[in-house]
Amino acid sequence: MQWNWAGALFFIFLCLSIGGVTLWDILRPDTGRKGFLPIATTRGDRLFIGIMSSIGLLMVWLAMVGNQALGVACFVLAIWNLVLALRG
Repeated sequence: MQWNWAGALFFIFLCLSIGGVTLWDILRPDTGRKGFLPIATTRGDRLFIGIMSSIGLLMVWLAMVGNQALGVACFVLAIWNLVLALRG
């Protein structure tokens, strides 16, 4: 893999997200809750589900549409992750 600013930014964001959720859970432990997902989830569970589903949805987007309108896909994924974090 060739490193560039986008790859570095992705890994920095990923590490900060995981570290932030870990710190948040240490300071305010989460017991889990049930939202629209069929299982009770914690913050970390919803973060993991959001990351994994975003990867899958982006791969489907790239297979169907290609890299045209990639900004639209990123916007849709951001909305999906926000809904998942707040209501999942």
